[in-house]
Amino acid sequence: MERFHNRAAAFLWGFASVWCGMLGIMTYVLFRDGAPAGHSWLLVIAIFVLFWACGFGLLAYAASQPCISVVVDGPRVSVTWRYPHRTETQSYPAAHLPKAQVTAEKDSEGDPYYFVRVTLSEGRNFELGQSHSRDVCQQVCSRFNDTLSGSGHGA
Repeated sequence: MERFHNRAAAFLWGFASVWCGMLGIMTYVLFRDGAPAGHSWLLVIAIFVLFWACGFGLLAYAASQPCISVVVDGPRVSVTWRYPHRTETQSYPAAHLPKAQVTAEKDSEGDPYYFVRVTLSEGRNFELGQSHSRDVCQQVCSRFNDTLSGSGHGA
């Protein structure tokens, strides 16, 4: 049995929670102490509304990003997509899964960022790993593909 985990979304979940928690504290302080001297309530409230809108958007985005666990156990592969509010598990025959591939994309600063991706026949995909290092992703990809081959993968 071989296990693969992609927990990159957990950082995003934590960041979104901390952001909204700090925003909640600052909102409490605003209503407790009032607007800063020399600033109108209307301006301060407008800024807080903007920050809360961004915070809710961040929470919604973070909640849509899963942590992924994959277990290759003989002829079956179990994939679990874990979200903050739900968990979804699917099981697939190892022989029918395509091999993982390393794909390159760009991060927010334009640098290459790599994903180890398996695209399922129904068009859905899951990422076994991700990193700025192509070598790290290639190792995960090779390990998964070798594990699939050892499980009777025919492709």
